[in-house]
Amino acid sequence: MNTSTVGSSITRRTMLGGFAVGAGAVLAAACGGATGTMMEEEKPAEQMEEKQAEEAPAAPEPVNILYLTYTRPARNEAEQALYGGFQEANPGITLDIKIVDGGGTGVRQNIPILFAAGTPVGLFENTWGTWLQFVDGDLIAPLTPLMSRDGINPYETFIAEGVDFVSNQGVTWGFPASMSVDTWAYNKNIFDEAGVPYPPSDPADESWTMEAYIDAMEKLTKGTEQFGMRRGYTGFNTFGIGDGTFFGGLAWDAENNKATMNNDHYVQGINFWIDIVDKFRVMPTGDEHAAIVGGRSGHPFFTTGAFGISVMFVVPPEAKEAAFDWGIGALAYTGEPPNHSGRHYTHAVFAGNTDHIDQTWEVMKWFLEGDNGLTYLEVTGHVVTPMLHLFDQAKSHWEAKYDGQVDGTTYFLEAQHTPQSGHGMLKYSNFYDIRDILQPIYNSVRAREASIEEFLPFAETTINEQLKVE
Repeated sequence: MNTSTVGSSITRRTMLGGFAVGAGAVLAAACGGATGTMMEEEKPAEQMEEKQAEEAPAAPEPVNILYLTYTRPARNEAEQALYGGFQEANPGITLDIKIVDGGGTGVRQNIPILFAAGTPVGLFENTWGTWLQFVDGDLIAPLTPLMSRDGINPYETFIAEGVDFVSNQGVTWGFPASMSVDTWAYNKNIFDEAGVPYPPSDPADESWTMEAYIDAMEKLTKGTEQFGMRRGYTGFNTFGIGDGTFFGGLAWDAENNKATMNNDHYVQGINFWIDIVDKFRVMPTGDEHAAIVGGRSGHPFFTTGAFGISVMFVVPPEAKEAAFDWGIGALAYTGEPPNHSGRHYTHAVFAGNTDHIDQTWEVMKWFLEGDNGLTYLEVTGHVVTPMLHLFDQAKSHWEAKYDGQVDGTTYFLEAQHTPQSGHGMLKYSNFYDIRDILQPIYNSVRAREASIEEFLPFAETTINEQLKVE
């Protein structure tokens, strides 16, 4: 049943003062019951019918919400099913799905364009990171007033780091809907053949150090035909942010708003992941990787069977067709506990600052009803939901796809161990400007054409001086 009502637009300018109740309104409500001179049951039937007709609330007008997404057939099919289910339950609210090219970048670029053209975006999923530019442009609506009104405490509803990512200066702007989480998938056949124990499922297992990882990878590697590790080891390593996490480092101190890359954690981490290819030879070069993959389509870990381990934050459909047994393990770590190797990224939906914010909020709240939130995982292809009430169900939901043959425990443990992509920097509007400065230099460091010891202080200074912390 559609319980939505048309509400006015909530902006940053109105949110702090928009919830006070006027004294006159309270007085009118208090006096209303004492103004009648005839008891209701004494009134003639005709009068009662007229009064009821006058007092009956008008049916809410149908509302159309523009949902912006990008071209990907499997995703778009899942979106049709997801929002079709919502519309069945809420017939007065229609989601018009607009699909653009260019992936998440296409969505990000089209949001201000569509607002300027007079076709405001009501709902979108943030797959790229930066979002505070939309607050500055008054293009998205704050959710804190709506959550407060409806008794939803975000820190009791979602994983805490997901809430931190979509919040700024005490205001929550996004609704955590799905999580991309780093794990390491492993080929059981390759491990068994080499007599190497599988990676542990628990990131807290202190035996799974970077030293133990190297030892295992060397035993799994066979010349240039089979490698211990496929290229890539974390889902977000922009200008080396992920390198230091495997040795206890983080690139950003969110509490004090300062960069923290210029330290031994990052010297050790960057050196390690360069050596893994050049020195230890347990990860292929780009050319070697291309030679193994050949003309195959699909995820190389599952289609080639030539890698012992691969980072796996989204499990692709071809996993079901793999010609070998596989499992999901934790990322290795050497540093002060807890293990925070790698990263996760919270995919959140945001409400455009339109005349129909209340109805858009109804869509978001619908994800919290029953197991509706699990359906969102079909849109993103992720394993983990940030919605705490569905955590256990999501694990069983994913494992059922593989007939219980693959244990999903690690995904849900890593979701609570790994830091958010960008370590708190990614929400700021000019993060990618910082990337454009630092990424080419980091690439030169990886090619041994520039010095790590010169890069790290430069990176830290650049972030501290240029990142727009709002």
